[in-house]
Amino acid sequence: MIKAVHHPLYTWFFKYYSRIMIHKHFRKVLVEGDSSVGSGSLLVVANHFSWWDGFFISYLNSRFWNKRFHVMMLEKQLKKRLFFRRVGAFSIAESGQSVISSLRYARELLQKEQNLLTLFPQGHFTAQAAHTLKFEKGAQYLIDTTGCGVKMVVVLVDYFSHKKPSVFFYLKNFDPSVGDGGSLVESYNQFYAESLRKQNQKALLW
Repeated sequence: MIKAVHHPLYTWFFKYYSRIMIHKHFRKVLVEGDSSVGSGSLLVVANHFSWWDGFFISYLNSRFWNKRFHVMMLEKQLKKRLFFRRVGAFSIAESGQSVISSLRYARELLQKEQNLLTLFPQGHFTAQAAHTLKFEKGAQYLIDTTGCGVKMVVVLVDYFSHKKPSVFFYLKNFDPSVGDGGSLVESYNQFYAESLRKQNQKALLW
């Protein structure tokens, strides 16, 4: 597997580049929900639908949480863009023994309270139009074995009546001790459905 090797200059550049690019390419950035987090490590679970996804979570981190950013990427994609390991990216293979090594590494990261780890547990791009998302097992494993804070993030992009799109962030904490007995995928899909309903309501007002 390929581990993250943070470099201060690259980290600084990526943080501000993410913010500049998002404000350049999107008409508005709107955040709805609970952005607060505790003092410990944070696992961010988000939908995966675009090239922008890592930049989106980096933006949220710099705006609200200010933790040391990490993101899990497919190994074949990270090999093409090794720059990203200098800003916190590490690899996971699609199958094989190295998957276990990647999850162990992710667990080690979440044992340090200053770290933020971003996962896109779908494992592949899924269109925003999908109403049910399927998750790989890694995210639930990390929740069960680390006790970290978990933030569910739904990102939706829409044009509505404008030439330039806006990006909408919906945020919610996940508590495995309540609700549906600790199932991340069930809780996330419920939250995803709620976010889509809110997004459709916004379409009537724009």
